[in-house]
Amino acid sequence: METKRELRKLLLKLDEPCRKILALFYFEDLTMKEILVYLPYENEQVVRNKKYKCLQQLTGLIKQNPLMAGQISQKNK
Repeated sequence: METKRELRKLLLKLDEPCRKILALFYFEDLTMKEILVYLPYENEQVVRNKKYKCLQQLTGLIKQNPLMAGQISQKNK
């Protein structure tokens, strides 16, 4: 439960487009093509590239938070 709360806090540190892309992809299970309906990007590749950059930002935030990084690494074992 604590991990989810911390993850939500980190997600709020991302800009709005990143939060939207990650939410639509991971929580709504939309494809890149479907995400284009909701967000103003030129094509699927642009959305894919933006999602990658957003995940990199989120990963960086997690690494800056030792407690969160430790919890995630424990769950992946």
